[in-house]
Amino acid sequence: MKLKSDDLNRLIISRLSDLNIPSDIRVIIPPGEGYDAAVFEIGGVKYVAAVDPALSVPPDHMGFLAYHFTAQDVAVAGGRPEIVFADILLPENLSLIHIS
Repeated sequence: MKLKSDDLNRLIISRLSDLNIPSDIRVIIPPGEGYDAAVFEIGGVKYVAAVDPALSVPPDHMGFLAYHFTAQDVAVAGGRPEIVFADILLPENLSLIHIS
């Protein structure tokens, strides 16, 4: 299920204001087809980030592969994997009450 824009803002984006996200983020290389990582700069420091869902893998290998799929995208882009981003895919029939 893809969240509608107003639901995304209400359930997720509105809660991010407490994270003190810097306002000087500059995207240097955006992700694109065949290139899963992005390179961006914050306060003069360059970062490489990637998120890659582990789809169609056996549940007992999910954690291992969720990390390594993303880590290899960062490494291929010249970065060093240090932080893991979670890509949470929910069933289509899940109600918004479960998300909040």
